[in-house]
Amino acid sequence: QHNAFLFAQTRHTIKIAKMQPLNNGNTTFTINKSELGEGISQLTIFNEEKQPVCERLYFKKPTTVLQIKLDNIQAQYQSRNKVDINVIANETNGNQINADMSVAVYLADSLQAEQKTNLLNYLWLTSDLKGTIESPGYYFENSGAEVDKATDNLMLTQGWRRFIWEDILKNTKPSFTFLPEYEGHIITGKISPKIAGLRDTGINVYLSVPGKNFKFSNTTSSADGLIKFNVEKFYGSRELIAQTNASDSNYRIFIDNPFSEQYAEIPVDPVHVSPSLADNILLRSIGAQAESVYQPEKENNFMLPVSFDTTAFYGKPSRQYYLDAYTRFPTMEEVMREYVKEVHLKKRDKTYHYEVFNEPYITYFDDDPLVLFDGVPVFNVNKIIDMDPLKIQKVDVITAKFFKGNQHYDGIVSYATYNGDLDSYQLDPNSLVVEYDGLQLEREFYSPQYETDQQLLSRKPDYRNVLYWSPDIQTKAGKQELSFYTSDVPGKYIVLIQGISDSGIAGVS
Repeated sequence: QHNAFLFAQTRHTIKIAKMQPLNNGNTTFTINKSELGEGISQLTIFNEEKQPVCERLYFKKPTTVLQIKLDNIQAQYQSRNKVDINVIANETNGNQINADMSVAVYLADSLQAEQKTNLLNYLWLTSDLKGTIESPGYYFENSGAEVDKATDNLMLTQGWRRFIWEDILKNTKPSFTFLPEYEGHIITGKISPKIAGLRDTGINVYLSVPGKNFKFSNTTSSADGLIKFNVEKFYGSRELIAQTNASDSNYRIFIDNPFSEQYAEIPVDPVHVSPSLADNILLRSIGAQAESVYQPEKENNFMLPVSFDTTAFYGKPSRQYYLDAYTRFPTMEEVMREYVKEVHLKKRDKTYHYEVFNEPYITYFDDDPLVLFDGVPVFNVNKIIDMDPLKIQKVDVITAKFFKGNQHYDGIVSYATYNGDLDSYQLDPNSLVVEYDGLQLEREFYSPQYETDQQLLSRKPDYRNVLYWSPDIQTKAGKQELSFYTSDVPGKYIVLIQGISDSGIAGVS
């Protein structure tokens, strides 16, 4: 007797697993819809050889939705008037709950229609489907037999699988094109020998982002010369300096593009510009020009995250010397000999070397420490000794063996200039210097205030079509207040607020 198997899962959670005998090649599976999870479930039929032979999707509309209520909204407002909105977040049972939400208040006209996709229908519907869903909100905002039939027809047209059963049954391990960035941005690249025959594996490479709060990372090249740097809290567009050490100058270094070169196959609707849009386009153009002319500093106001830590990668140094607090000597040799007592300066064959005090063992290290200048490794101490000490603000010293990645250093001596700009320091000619875009800074949304008569009567034009925007509105005890001012542009404005509660319930209003 032959058997067939039914397997149902919702977002990789097993919901149903059944076996039925075949009678003349036919069988019927009866399942209780209540056993399926909310959202999209994937139902697969397997034959006796455990091979998938048939599959379909089933959508169960979520019943547990974050209820977001907006109070104190008036039907009409005058231009440059204050708008106060009370936001209340409730569970389905009416209990107020904390939630993390985003808010946008924008003009709805022929150039900007109401958004079709929102957080709710994305999480529960479109994220599990392939291609573009024309009106995803229709399946959430309406109910009845007609909507249920339309939803089921949508599922039947989706033959896409989130995964391939053949790979699962063969226990094939998944592969990832990009590593997950749990600890910071990962910068990738490659080294290439300048001379044929030189090995490209096991070469130490160093990456620096100079500045007042410099970044430093190291790595060792793997097969085919591939290199990866894990750079924590790397924000904005900065200058990178990559180099091997002095004995490995026969290598070229390449840094990969920070942006993905793989693009999603999402069709873009063609742009149709008709004469009827001329007035709205002109108003938007004037508004953009007015902001650039009258408030250019407000347009591009970026800021670091609140939790941004400016501590160097080696943490709190064992000793820190601010040179302005001491007698200023004319040479760096005198500075190091006179009051940086943890660093022993030696000279062999016209070449200077540092020996750092190994504080835990009350002795000096035998090998050279890691020497940094504004975060850039210096492999020839003579370059430091030849520097003008008046250009150096401070010296940090680590008086213990320091481990970073798969490398270790006999102490660290780190020099910092006043501006963190390498102040006339000559880089090694084999170094790679390149502009690189790290994590994007948070852009502060600007909304003018009209609290006084002088501000209200100001002749500066206010043609904003987006009155308010914030990605981080958090309710406390289920409540939060929003305040902003209207602009000089009349029309219908949409308030879109969406988010997720602390318990993981999504909602939109």
